[in-house]
Amino acid sequence: MTPRISAEFQIKLFCGNLVRSAGDKRNVKKAGMLKKSRIPQFWISGFSIFVALQSYNFLNMENTANEPAASYGQPLNFEKVWLMFQEIRDMFRETDERFRETDMQFKESERILNEKFREVADQFKESDKRIKALDQLFNSQWGKLVESLVEGDLVKLLYKKGIAVKEVLTRRQGNLQGTNYEFDLIAVSPTVGVFVEVKTTLRPGDVIKFVKSMQKIRDYFPMFSNLTVYGAVAYITAHADSHVMAENKGFFVIRATGSSASIINSEDFQPRKF
Repeated sequence: MTPRISAEFQIKLFCGNLVRSAGDKRNVKKAGMLKKSRIPQFWISGFSIFVALQSYNFLNMENTANEPAASYGQPLNFEKVWLMFQEIRDMFRETDERFRETDMQFKESERILNEKFREVADQFKESDKRIKALDQLFNSQWGKLVESLVEGDLVKLLYKKGIAVKEVLTRRQGNLQGTNYEFDLIAVSPTVGVFVEVKTTLRPGDVIKFVKSMQKIRDYFPMFSNLTVYGAVAYITAHADSHVMAENKGFFVIRATGSSASIINSEDFQPRKF
């Protein structure tokens, strides 16, 4: 005779495995789904299993070996079923506690990670500020070096273009009706004024901005109202053919190389009067 497994044992085995699986931290996703369910639903499921198993035992009560039924094969009574569901309830309570503990651990881990992310972000911001400060310092110092280089050759270069410079003014700045302006170099002769914008790296945006400044030059410097005014850009490197753009806008184009500078406009170039 093949002994029958009691309904009590089968239900406990099924529910015990279910609860242990749900409480396992490796099954957090499955456990999360289980946690959302209500316990009465499990009771109903357990009761359904109980009824099915009792029906199975009833249909298979015949003992082919004419032996007395084993104690583990006896039908369940109400008291046993009630005790069994209380045990299941306790297992669910224990699992729920595990869920709460796991949830608290996740929240604490999330809090720690957020703090670390904020610390790293603050460090990046501070590093970015320092890099920008160093970049500004480098460009400022390098720009002054380029200005000195161009200033030393400016008189000679403009003289070759027929402009007899008597004086070179540096770093002229001011404010007109709330608008700040600054010009790096101004070469002055009795009849001509040449305003020079010096850039370490010349870009198209620099050319466009300088055009707008030159269009207001007589407002900025009324003392040049009786002079012919030209513009010039000086640089070491140029991006996107900005030097060609500058010549097309009517500026003298001065390139600084090594220890000297030179005007690189085409031979037929005619400067624009502002």
